[in-house]
Amino acid sequence: MNKLNRGKIDLKPSVILLSASILLVIFKYYGYPQSFVSIFSTRCGVDFKHCFPAHTYFSLCSVLLLILVPFILIKYVLKEKISDYGLKKGDFKFGITSFLILFPLIALVMILPSSRMPQFKAEYPLFALAGKTFSLVLLYELMYGLYYISWEFFFRGYLLFGLKDIFGELNAILIQTLPSVLMHIGKPDGEILASIAAGILFGKLALRGKSIYYVFLLHWFIGMAMDLFILY
Repeated sequence: MNKLNRGKIDLKPSVILLSASILLVIFKYYGYPQSFVSIFSTRCGVDFKHCFPAHTYFSLCSVLLLILVPFILIKYVLKEKISDYGLKKGDFKFGITSFLILFPLIALVMILPSSRMPQFKAEYPLFALAGKTFSLVLLYELMYGLYYISWEFFFRGYLLFGLKDIFGELNAILIQTLPSVLMHIGKPDGEILASIAAGILFGKLALRGKSIYYVFLLHWFIGMAMDLFILY
């Protein structure tokens, strides 16, 4: 177990926190759909909302920056097991029960009313043509599953599981909540406020369930519900 010791530098929190800062800046400025149309403007012009390659690029950048690079750092720099960062079955009964209770509750109480608001309709789906055909919306939502698993591994796996033994569970939850909230800047007001509660809730669920998989399912299904409520 890693501890913060007076007079001694513990490289683990330094590696995790510094790499997280660098990766999130790169992701925010160069990995988003808007970045794609800026870099490859001849492909789609400037309209990322109607550019499917831009959203494919977004999902692939998510996997590269939020999963693969942390994997390399965990294995070759920190020399630890990937499974110690929430990539395991964990407490299946707790995880699946939490999902089955929380998803319909959140979908009906929060997502359905939000989907009727103009600011959410203007924001989602991120790919405006997703509802054109059933096969396209299916492909789009599966592709965005890559984004959600990347997001959950980075915040609830790499940051949360990586820092909990150093700073304590509560502090680790709050540490990973801060950047995840800041990454929502530019989203509708209700979403960025909800992201504070979501960061804390998802962090607690991941630690209690000893896995990020159930939180990933919950987050992904919430995202799909928003898209589908708006589209249909």
